[in-house]
Amino acid sequence: MVARPEDHPKAAIWPIRLPDPLPTIPIPLRPPDPDARLDLQAVVQRAYDTAGYRHYIYEGTPKPPLSEADQTWAAELARQA
Repeated sequence: MVARPEDHPKAAIWPIRLPDPLPTIPIPLRPPDPDARLDLQAVVQRAYDTAGYRHYIYEGTPKPPLSEADQTWAAELARQA
């Protein structure tokens, strides 16, 4: 969610489904500068890689549970890894 001061309390949101990559979003800067672009997927991937999360084993059922379609997607993603 990004809120521009002049539009507050309205804000922009980017809803995504679990298998979708995170979007690149605009970050408002002061005029006359154009919006900066923030690639959220790249930020999360860098944090994941840097912190070594691939070495963690997650057990149990996610809360809330995944939909059937998302369970199938997650199982295939785990098989590929």
